[in-house]
Amino acid sequence: MIDETARGWPDWNFVFQKEVQRSTTTKRTWYKSGRGTAAGAIATDVDVLRRANFLVGSFQSNVYRLSTELNTAYHVRTYPTTMERHFSVDVEWYEDP
Repeated sequence: MIDETARGWPDWNFVFQKEVQRSTTTKRTWYKSGRGTAAGAIATDVDVLRRANFLVGSFQSNVYRLSTELNTAYHVRTYPTTMERHFSVDVEWYEDP
């Protein structure tokens, strides 16, 4: 999907880590087996997202939430604070009590 997206936006640079295990399941403990190596990948994610010009992600992700805060601080002199640069793909949901 990343390659397809990149072809649609040839002037943009997409940065991602192919070899990092991601949550692609409903299993809540997907990270347990890779815990010993996941910390470095997560730190790299945060650093890459911190430096990005624009972010698209989910605020359900702790990494994305942290990255948007760090990104705002990193670019405080580059972009006006009124410019929208962080976009959420979260879907509103309703939990029936």
